[in-house]
Amino acid sequence: MNYPNLHRPLYGADVLANALNNYPDLPLLRQLDGPTLTVREMRDETSRFIQALESVGVTPESCVSMLASNLPETLHIGHATSMIPSLMVPIHAMSSLADQLNIVRDAGVNVLIFEAARFEKAAADIKREEPGIVLLSVGPSEIAPDIRKLAASFEPKKLVPPVIDGNYIGRRSYSGGTTGKPKAIPSAARSGQQCAMIIQAEWEWPSPPHILSCAPLTHAGGTMFMPA
Repeated sequence: MNYPNLHRPLYGADVLANALNNYPDLPLLRQLDGPTLTVREMRDETSRFIQALESVGVTPESCVSMLASNLPETLHIGHATSMIPSLMVPIHAMSSLADQLNIVRDAGVNVLIFEAARFEKAAADIKREEPGIVLLSVGPSEIAPDIRKLAASFEPKKLVPPVIDGNYIGRRSYSGGTTGKPKAIPSAARSGQQCAMIIQAEWEWPSPPHILSCAPLTHAGGTMFMPA
């Protein structure tokens, strides 16, 4: 008998899928100005966003960028791209147009998802300079389809993690740089795996853990969000 996954290492998407497919009634994301989302609700939203992104042509060859503040959709979309899997390139909410364009061009971004309430003008400016980019909005927008509305039209499914190897690059973050332009920091699946192991083995966690994120979920704040 052949068991191709028996000795396959588990990476971030595997941990995420296993966590969100289990313990459905546990509270997971508490919003200061909104409801608390359970594990089941987070899983269902992740599944819906996977289907929504795939329905507009996002594939493992796509490079998806996100320009948004700390919304639940910031997590849902990040989780969805890790499951497709497609490359995620987050753009810092406080970045300038020059930095945004540099990131889009350097990474080869072909899909930009933006928070309509805050970043519609920035998205329009990027589209004007890079007309080939596909825009998707989180919330109603005059310039792009609403990915939140599209996702709501799908029925959730069980999450199935992708089969990848340790060298797979699923994320490219950009630092402030030392040359006047942002510099890319690629994150391989194996490096994420090792970071997760160190965090769980060496950090002093309360039981159960509670995390207050005061940083952007697209960047430092998102590194702390891994249901376990």
